Amino acid sequence: MTSRTLAVIAATALCTLAACQNTGTVHSPSQPPVVAVDLSPDVADAPPAAPPPEPLLPDEGAHLAPSLTRLAGGQESPDMGVLLEVERCRDCHASIVEEWRQSPHALSSLNNPLYRVTLDDFVADRDPARARFCNTCHDVALQFDDPPEPPRPEDQRAHAGVNCMTCHGITAATVDGNGSYTLDTSPVPYPVPGDPDSLARHRARVAPSALGTDAMCTSCHRAFIGPQTEHPFIAFGMDEHTPLRRSPFGGSLLDRIDEPIAPRGCIGCHMAEGAGGLRAHRFPGGHTTLARMIDSEAQLKANVDLLSQAAALDLHAMARVGANVVHQEPALAAAPGQRLLIDAVIASLQVGHDFPSGAKDLRDMWLEVKATDRHGAPVAAAGDRHAEAPRDPTAHILRTLVVDIKSEVVFEHRVGRFRAGVYDRTIAPRGAAVVRYGLDLPGDFDPGRFPLSIEATLRHRRVQPELAEAACRTSGEGRGAAFVAQSKRWTGVKLDPCTPQPIIDIARARLQVGPGAAEGAEARPRWVRLLAHGRGLRLQVQEHQEEALLALQEAEEALGVEAPPWARPAIWVEQAGVLGLMGRTGEAEALLGRAEALLPEHPAIPFMRGEINALVWRWEAAAAAYRRASELSPGDDRVWRQLALSLGSLDQRGASLEAAQRGLRLNAQDGDLLRIQSLALQALAPESEGARVARETWLRYRSDDGAPGVKARCADRAPVCQQERVPIFVHAMRAAGGSGAP
Repeated sequence: MTSRTLAVIAATALCTLAACQNTGTVHSPSQPPVVAVDLSPDVADAPPAAPPPEPLLPDEGAHLAPSLTRLAGGQESPDMGVLLEVERCRDCHASIVEEWRQSPHALSSLNNPLYRVTLDDFVADRDPARARFCNTCHDVALQFDDPPEPPRPEDQRAHAGVNCMTCHGITAATVDGNGSYTLDTSPVPYPVPGDPDSLARHRARVAPSALGTDAMCTSCHRAFIGPQTEHPFIAFGMDEHTPLRRSPFGGSLLDRIDEPIAPRGCIGCHMAEGAGGLRAHRFPGGHTTLARMIDSEAQLKANVDLLSQAAALDLHAMARVGANVVHQEPALAAAPGQRLLIDAVIASLQVGHDFPSGAKDLRDMWLEVKATDRHGAPVAAAGDRHAEAPRDPTAHILRTLVVDIKSEVVFEHRVGRFRAGVYDRTIAPRGAAVVRYGLDLPGDFDPGRFPLSIEATLRHRRVQPELAEAACRTSGEGRGAAFVAQSKRWTGVKLDPCTPQPIIDIARARLQVGPGAAEGAEARPRWVRLLAHGRGLRLQVQEHQEEALLALQEAEEALGVEAPPWARPAIWVEQAGVLGLMGRTGEAEALLGRAEALLPEHPAIPFMRGEINALVWRWEAAAAAYRRASELSPGDDRVWRQLALSLGSLDQRGASLEAAQRGLRLNAQDGDLLRIQSLALQALAPESEGARVARETWLRYRSDDGAPGVKARCADRAPVCQQERVPIFVHAMRAAGGSGAP
């Protein structure tokens, strides 16, 4: 007799003795009572209860926090002789070491006056241990002091930068950032001539599996502040990896249908393959200022060559029709007494991360626009910034504006004062931005001066003038001068902190407007230009989405037989996104259906279907669409976040948790994913330790609740905060000579 049978008999007997009165049922003596029996296996036969699900939590470091760096092999402290070694590498790799000497990696430490002034400011009023937030990636050798000490100018470690055995000693890395790597400083076996085994041992030691991976680069090119840096919230100040992972360069096609792009990571762009298959070690990007400081034409050229491929620039004549702005025939775009409107469209082409990127509050890339008459005489200008006048208020600058707790704009990369980002004018990979200009022509403007020529130039200077000025000022005496002198001793590179920053022209566009305007030669097909314009206009506020829709409809009309097969569905998906924001869900669904018939396996289509259904809270349709998109593009954390949100809205907590954790494996610090995980665990196991920890973690990583108020106060007092918070507004061009009529 089984234990289950015994349990049934016992339950029947107990119920009979009690006359089953607790059921509230009156039983006839001639009929046996109806017994409610629990037929589930008893505890001895039942499988053990499943443990409550555990949360996935971000790495918050160990004893080196806020650095996430760890030492390999149980090392308690690094071998500085190994970590600082460069000259031994030069014996076999002289050309590579010479390239590296001129790179921003070699000049990442206090031998870089731009970094030194920001580090000094950061540690001026806080625990020196917080400097590990900086050291872990800029001065790797300095982060291990316990307790940390202010670096001295004569300390070789303060000039080591990111050297050979930094990258070649990383045995493991994650994409968490803040130095999320494991470093091996054990002795390096060097090759012995005539001994191939020694060469194999050397290669195995200096080429660990992490070398050359995106995770290795991301471990430093992703940085965040938080309580461990004495900030009241967690926020990312630099993040190259997330935009890359979400772009076609990183293998994701969620954002849009686009021309096919071969995925390539950090190494593919920033370490070109050279002679003998060896990778170049100049690490070019946008750091033209350092190249000029060390007077290296080769380093400057490597940066300029990369920048020249970054973006395209177009100009469109526009006209106001009712509440919206639409394309205008250039010959009709300007007349006396009229406001001339010009849209400049910046399209990111070959940049796998945001453009510009890095410490985006420091970036200084802007548009310069000039209008001249048919005789070449100046009419108006905007964004005319140069060494003598770097702060033209009419300039559109591609950067992030950050304010402090007092809602004052933070210049000079003073990270300790960061509180809230007011706006971000950088451009996502393969994205586009629209910058609108207005020129008011007086009623007595001489018609004989038409047509007007509009020329726009996208210009690049590495850092904001405020930081360059501070670096120059503090390098002329005392501690700053000592670091400059010691840098020459330890690196062999002479550096001039006060040399003017080079200004590089990345792209240029021209347009004639007004009577007699001639059509210019278009570098790109008209439908491509209009598609980029429409994509940029999608950033408009919701009440002006009609502008984007009209531009995209024009792009579709401009398609010719030479257009690639992906072009039409690409335009339909963009149109669907606009229609969804306008509440025209049915029309959007119809366009997506047409696109899917042509490209049934493209993830951008179901992802957009999920987006437009989520906008109107159709969670079942949204979840099904996101599920399909996740199957087609599983490496993008956004699809898992949106799927988890939809499933949670359907009260499918287990499935929501699973999706959220798929996303967290890609982006462990995402505040939205941590919130969804917390809510799911609260529903599934409310009393569990995991639910408690998940909630505490989410609260640390959630968005800054006070940020909206800080931004609003800045808008009340500073025009730059007020204007630039509007996605697309009219930049007023100055009349030639400063003010007055053109």
